[in-house]
Amino acid sequence: VEPFNIQWTNSAAETSQADDVTNRNFIINDLPADIYDITVTDVNGTVFVLKVDVVSLLDITISETVTHVLCNGKSDGKISFSANGGNEPYTIIVNNGATEIFNEVGVAANEDKLIENIPAGDYSFAITDASGCSANKVITVNQSDALTVVASDIVNPSSETSTDGSVKITVAGGKPKYDIAIYSISDDGTETFVNQFEGVSLTEVSFSNLTIGHYKVTVADVSGCDVAVTEFTLSSFKFIATAYPVLPCPDMLGKIELNIVGGAAPFNVVVKLGDKEIANTTVDITGTTSFDKLSVGDYSISIVDAKGNNPENNLEIVKVENLKYIVPSEVNSARCNFHFNNDDIEIGSIKIHTDQITVNYPGDHVLSFAWEHEASDVFKNNIEGLNAGDYILDITSDLIGDCVYKETIEVDASTNIIVKAGNDRIICKGSETKIEYEITLPNNYQKKDVKVDYNFEPLSVEYNNENSLDALIRYIPEKEGVCEIKVSYNNCSNFDDVKVDFHPQIDLELLRDSVGKLVPRDYVLVGSYYDFAYNEIVRHDEGVNTTYKWGEAETKFSFVNGTNPTTKEPIISFINPQIGEYADLILTATSDKGCQEKSEFRIHFIGSTPPNAISPNDDGIHDSWKIPNAEQYKDIEVTILNRWGIKVFYTKHYSNSGDYGDCFKGLSSGGNKLPAGTYYFVIDYNRDGSSPVKGSITIIR
Repeated sequence: VEPFNIQWTNSAAETSQADDVTNRNFIINDLPADIYDITVTDVNGTVFVLKVDVVSLLDITISETVTHVLCNGKSDGKISFSANGGNEPYTIIVNNGATEIFNEVGVAANEDKLIENIPAGDYSFAITDASGCSANKVITVNQSDALTVVASDIVNPSSETSTDGSVKITVAGGKPKYDIAIYSISDDGTETFVNQFEGVSLTEVSFSNLTIGHYKVTVADVSGCDVAVTEFTLSSFKFIATAYPVLPCPDMLGKIELNIVGGAAPFNVVVKLGDKEIANTTVDITGTTSFDKLSVGDYSISIVDAKGNNPENNLEIVKVENLKYIVPSEVNSARCNFHFNNDDIEIGSIKIHTDQITVNYPGDHVLSFAWEHEASDVFKNNIEGLNAGDYILDITSDLIGDCVYKETIEVDASTNIIVKAGNDRIICKGSETKIEYEITLPNNYQKKDVKVDYNFEPLSVEYNNENSLDALIRYIPEKEGVCEIKVSYNNCSNFDDVKVDFHPQIDLELLRDSVGKLVPRDYVLVGSYYDFAYNEIVRHDEGVNTTYKWGEAETKFSFVNGTNPTTKEPIISFINPQIGEYADLILTATSDKGCQEKSEFRIHFIGSTPPNAISPNDDGIHDSWKIPNAEQYKDIEVTILNRWGIKVFYTKHYSNSGDYGDCFKGLSSGGNKLPAGTYYFVIDYNRDGSSPVKGSITIIR
């Protein structure tokens, strides 16, 4: 009688139970396989005992037979399979990654199923039985590696007619055995059988005794799948040299790229410029090798391969040139080659065909252009309104970088006037210069129709002959500047000029005397030497290296005490000088450029005998002692002694007027009145080697 108490115990004496069970169809789930003792007790205490043996089903398994893909990349694979174990029927799902390719429900145990026409890959099987148990398995369908063929170790024939070429063929993938065949291919595509290997398991074979030409190699494996193909070319032993020009930029020299074709590596390469060896090097493989920093010239190239063979074009001359553009252009002449005096006169033009420009620098260029005479950033290939002359087109290329090539295009003139006036010059100021000019005009000119103008006043113009326009101009420039010669003819004109500069000026000047006379002067006592005080008298530009020479105008003189006409401070002795007369000396200064300047200097001869008496009584007559020319000697010393030899008067700056020095008026140096009587004097002029003057003076009161 319900409710029931139910207990179950496994072989390990592990007991579980369920209480107050009212369902007479009670199910115990999730029991593992084992022998269980089950005890059921009802509400009245009645006990029922039962022994139950729980057994497990067999594991779910999959049995399969795989037919692998025969040819690489095909879809001819198969999987035949059946399920077993577990609790049938089964649900089976198969996918090859993201794609489901098989899904079937109710499959019986050991029932054969087939998946076919599938490519190589991994296939995932998921099987679920009627009890919800499941199993998984991955089955792989394989394929052979792709059949490939590679040609290597190519040895080119040693000459155009040689049969010593060879090639190594390497096969990989597919299924041995292989059929390997080689064919030659003519220029029109015709294939000719040359040789073959049949049914070989080798993965490397070599074909030899080959001539120059283009070849194809085919490989088929035993499965009969697609044929692998490779092609190669055998060439005769030669080289291809590509010369790059010298660019018009610093340190951008030329080069030669050398591409060796054929022959057996390594190669010895010798490059010469004339007899001078530029390079001697070993190149390990065929291909491109560069020789850089080459100047303009003809280079010979000699190559020897590992077998001692030379290429068929051995010692070929390769020219390295300066960069050169060929610039097709249309040029219209101008009426005048320079200025024109009429706005209606024809003017020149240039049209550049930029799409036809070629250059001796290899490669595909993208070019840019600019006219040097135009400031615009926009290039015009057609320019008009041009005078005759040279116009420069700047060309740059993306392959060459910032290096600019300059193409000069000349616009000529129907009336071509050329004036050549000679070179600029530097002359001495005040000297004469000669300008010899040449004029070139069209052959049919008439001299009367030609006008020649100057912007200066020539001394003379001397034509080569009466019909010639060429002449010699004599001219003394007053100042520095440009001497222009302008020629006009047939409403056209042109000019040339000569720039005339002066050598640095000496700026010689002899100082004037205090009176401000026009001729600088000085004084000398008759019978004395004249010692020229250079620093006190001469002035000139000290920056000009100058030499001097003294000369005379009239009076004779001589140089004494070791001096001479070129002495800077000469000592001069005059011949028979007379009081009141003078001598004119001329100083010539010459610069290191040969320029001369002259200046005149006048020396007056003066006496030295003073009066022998004074009467200082303030009557205005002989009140003071007047020493002749005392003012001309700034260092003159005067001493007066009494009859006992006692100094009563002394001064070093004697002034007859008393304006700037002392003057003797019968007073002592202390200002005391001296008595009448006879006194004795000494006058020392202190220059020019003159001796002191001595004598007596009487004071009369």
